Amino acid sequence: VDLSGLAQWKGDGARVLQNTTDSAETQFSRALSAAGLRIDGPPIMDGKIHRVAVDGDRGTEKSGAYAGHTEGRMPGGYIQNYKTGERINWKAEGPVEQIAPEERARLAAEAAQRQEQRTAITQAKQLATAEVAVALWEGAPAATADHPYCQKKGICEAGLRIVPEPDAVPPAAAAMGIKIVKTSQEAKVAREADPDARVFKTGDLLIPGRDTDGKLWTLQSVNPDFKSFMKGGRKHGLFAVAGAEAEGGDISTLFRPEQPLIVAEGYATAATVAKMAGQPVIVAFDAGNLDAVAGKLRDYFPDRPMVIAADNDHIEKFAPNGKPQPNVGLTKAHEAAEKHGAGVAVPSFLSTEKGSDWNDLSVLLGEEAAQKAFTDQLAIAKRDAAIAAERMTTLARERDGETRDDPSTSADDAFVSAERGKAAETIVAASEQRSAVNNAAAEAKLANGTGQPATASAMASLDQKTSKMQEAVKQERQDAQDNSEAQSDNDNAQAKPPQQRARRRSRGQDAGM
Repeated sequence: VDLSGLAQWKGDGARVLQNTTDSAETQFSRALSAAGLRIDGPPIMDGKIHRVAVDGDRGTEKSGAYAGHTEGRMPGGYIQNYKTGERINWKAEGPVEQIAPEERARLAAEAAQRQEQRTAITQAKQLATAEVAVALWEGAPAATADHPYCQKKGICEAGLRIVPEPDAVPPAAAAMGIKIVKTSQEAKVAREADPDARVFKTGDLLIPGRDTDGKLWTLQSVNPDFKSFMKGGRKHGLFAVAGAEAEGGDISTLFRPEQPLIVAEGYATAATVAKMAGQPVIVAFDAGNLDAVAGKLRDYFPDRPMVIAADNDHIEKFAPNGKPQPNVGLTKAHEAAEKHGAGVAVPSFLSTEKGSDWNDLSVLLGEEAAQKAFTDQLAIAKRDAAIAAERMTTLARERDGETRDDPSTSADDAFVSAERGKAAETIVAASEQRSAVNNAAAEAKLANGTGQPATASAMASLDQKTSKMQEAVKQERQDAQDNSEAQSDNDNAQAKPPQQRARRRSRGQDAGM
């Protein structure tokens, strides 16, 4: 068994507390360092979120965040490394004084009240930031193909805008405290002089962050060397759309009924994939936001096939402590796919090749070769989505069968009706998704954009995945049936007289349903 993943918990590991007499600040500082966050001096334990740099950040990048507090009997905090996707709920170590239940309840109530206050303050900041974002967005000129970032990435997208010149700041934006400078050095000076200022650099690309209703909440400013979101703004679960003909509005208006949902991390990657797929692509902004965005989309489109065009961070990197860093792009993509019933389309690179996403692959191989690789991967990813849909159908049918067959629920008709209704809805949604996926995968065998058959390796992988899907579903069906029968026997043994306990009822597929 490979135990390398447990190395961090060895006795001399950074996260193993050796001296419980250390202060909470010292312990928290050690935890921040172990998670890859870089801070100058002791951490600020005021319960507020602070953005800091992490290992691997360049220039003014701040890909880490933490919040620590010393309130109550047990100091605690939260740590997030956006570059690795690691999230930690932290608490201090050491002896805790025993308290009476009444005191514990009082402390819990006070903590809940403080949390409500912090949540209200955060929401107020996010709403204020949204107003500023709208003001700047409405006054910003449209981006063109000669923008440095568009030229670097080989994309030319409608619907993006750029930060205007300082003397062209919209009055509404200026009234809200927006400062626009011309150079990175001026931006640094302005931020240091006023930490609360909303500073933008003229000419930077602006990418909108919206919710499923089309509401604009924040802006991401991008240039060839820097990416940043508005301070105090919301990002969790927000996204942009690349390759869409319309701007804003309800997300359902951007996709045709037959189109799957495709999600990518960065805007350049999504724009490249949108061109390859011939449809809009969702921009999740980074790996840490994939799960939240996929969840929002799944809630909004329960019956649509979903594909994640993953980043493949294949070049091995090591933390300062020598620990290898995970392939964050693939890890987060597979986690989101497993959780929300999606397939994953992965770009492949040689070990000597730089790059991590579909845009990098397009630049490396050329548009035609990258298009062919993506078409093959898309067909495989859709088959993966079919596996998830088939699993949903199987478990839903099992749930429906159990509800019908179990006499212990026959007295509660309302419960039976509700359970069967939930199962029926799941079956319909999953069946529609599976049908769409199977049709799309079959079409992929005939065309990859040139009318030629897809590669033999891709088709072999499809056939292999189909076989595995059938075996997995068959095994899940049997496992679900065995578990339900075992539970039924246990329930019956407790509820029936001894002479009736040996009888076993026909259930589900045994009954020919």
